[in-house]
Amino acid sequence: YTCVLLYIKTMIIDPAIFPETFEEIVDKIYVIGDFSNLIQIGICDGSYGLQSTWLPVGKEILPDAYVYEFDLLVTEWKEYITRVYKMGARRIVVHVDRFTYDDYEELFALAHEYNLKLGLTVSNDVSVDLLMYAARKLEESRFFTDTSKVFIQVTGVRNSGDGTHPFDERVISRIRILKKLFPLLTIQVSGRINPATAKLVKYAGADRMVVGSYLFGHEDIEEAIENLKKALREEMTLPE
Repeated sequence: YTCVLLYIKTMIIDPAIFPETFEEIVDKIYVIGDFSNLIQIGICDGSYGLQSTWLPVGKEILPDAYVYEFDLLVTEWKEYITRVYKMGARRIVVHVDRFTYDDYEELFALAHEYNLKLGLTVSNDVSVDLLMYAARKLEESRFFTDTSKVFIQVTGVRNSGDGTHPFDERVISRIRILKKLFPLLTIQVSGRINPATAKLVKYAGADRMVVGSYLFGHEDIEEAIENLKKALREEMTLPE
């Protein structure tokens, strides 16, 4: 498939949709489709401290000409991988907070069978050791000899427990650790990305960023994207 993305130096901006209904996905795709044809769709069954979203049954028809990545915040990940694959997913992100060794092997085999690009992620409240273990599993997997087919996603959202979800600054150190130890793996950041936080994750070493609420919360999506591009072009003074 052909994929046209927004490249800002070494950063890639992927728009994200966290839908309440399937109709919301379609409506937002046509709004954002002029700016990128890779779109992340986040689905959640109420796990990970987040509100439940629309969940696919696998028979929905998504608009053609776009590359779909599904962020699966679900307990029954095997079932939903099959469902989103049938809908046309080409990339998936799986949360491995509670994974066993056998879970990793089954996930890798399934992603390989469906020819999916695979991203792994964990919650920020989980030790960074687990994130490094997931990255190591990707690098060592017999299913993925090409590292361009795998990536790590880190979250920029902190679950405060009071219903708010501010930017989680712990993600900065996680990006730096991962980039130092796994320089060949793509690092993708999802959650609370805006012009200010985009600069932070870029200079920490991230390769991609997934942007949802900032884009769709702005009156003019084209202007919102330009704001991100401008922020990423600006120089940033880092503390020694």
